[in-house]
Amino acid sequence: SSSSFPSCLTYLGLIAIPEYLPARTKTIRSPAAPTAAPYPHLMMGQPYGTTMVHDVTMRNPSHRVPTVSRSGPTDDPTPAWQVAFGGSIRAIATRDGDCYVSTGDGGVSSIAADGTPRWRTTTDGIVASAPAVVDDLAFVGSGDEHVYALDAYTGSERWRFEADHSCATSSPAVVGGHLYVAAGDPVANGRVYALDAAYGTERWAFDTGGQLYSSPAAVDGIVFIGTCDPYVYALDARGGGERWAVETDARMTSSPTVVDGTVYIGSAEGSLYALDAASGTTRWVFEANGGIESSPAVVGDTVYVGSNDGHVYAVDAVLGTERWAFAADGPVNTPVIADGTLYVGSSDRHVYALDPGSGAERWSFETSDRIICPPVPADGILYVGDVDGSLYALSDPEAAAD
Repeated sequence: SSSSFPSCLTYLGLIAIPEYLPARTKTIRSPAAPTAAPYPHLMMGQPYGTTMVHDVTMRNPSHRVPTVSRSGPTDDPTPAWQVAFGGSIRAIATRDGDCYVSTGDGGVSSIAADGTPRWRTTTDGIVASAPAVVDDLAFVGSGDEHVYALDAYTGSERWRFEADHSCATSSPAVVGGHLYVAAGDPVANGRVYALDAAYGTERWAFDTGGQLYSSPAAVDGIVFIGTCDPYVYALDARGGGERWAVETDARMTSSPTVVDGTVYIGSAEGSLYALDAASGTTRWVFEANGGIESSPAVVGDTVYVGSNDGHVYAVDAVLGTERWAFAADGPVNTPVIADGTLYVGSSDRHVYALDPGSGAERWSFETSDRIICPPVPADGILYVGDVDGSLYALSDPEAAAD
């Protein structure tokens, strides 16, 4: 239902930050036994299951295909405007100048480029997945065990699909008229669904052996997803049959990024995997010193990933060796690269702009509370949301003054 912005506040618990030790490349070790994971929105500094479009050249068309210029502020930014929500901001997406926001109080909202609220729709569960906005529809999953298709211009419901479990943390992937989404909860094994994007009817479903907090990536007729059993699965996008499954060292709440025939995905044990997309063969494994719940960003020959050890890592995409590491003061979420700048948010209440080549800090901006979702650059503005429910539109000082 549509409503005005509520006044309630959702609070998320803090987590401890392990002491930094140099990361290293490692060989695969015997996987640990899977354990039941609590709802991730109560645990870590990253909205699990969020796969970002990191650059317009990224070969994964399934999540929010860019239709605007992916650029953000280059100098110390200033807020062009700020909007307060009643729940923690869990995910952000943009399309055609509009900003779409998912909040922990079950809301999905649309905000115009000048900060004017357009519409708000509420569900009966937490919404921690990023809306996938395709044509005139915004697709989003909710903790009320439904996937929704909303009119992107009015917020009115076009259809809803009832799943067997919560869809709160899985961002839908929309490719070729099909919508792929995961459903799972702390006490039951997850299920991957393929739906008709126009009508919401089920095409197929695949049952996994563990909980699902990851978002699917659909590339070249294959759907990739990580689970808590702990496996990475490759499924046939047309019929849902299993192509391959690779066992990892810990639960996978990171969402896969697929670039040039390689699947990059992180584990809760701190391992970043590079897998052959066709066969599942492991090419390399890089080890951080804290869980990798964020999704990797791949630009050129470098993989960028945030870790719960408080670092952003730049890793050689071919060799799996560390190029640099940037230290924040809290868990780091999914990095986003646009127009030669790497943007990343942290639970230390800061969003950072880094040089992708060296990791040097260009600027930082402090928000009112922890940042648990990736910032989103578009048309010179960087959209940043925090746990306090504040949405910031950051821009270069000259642009904000205009």
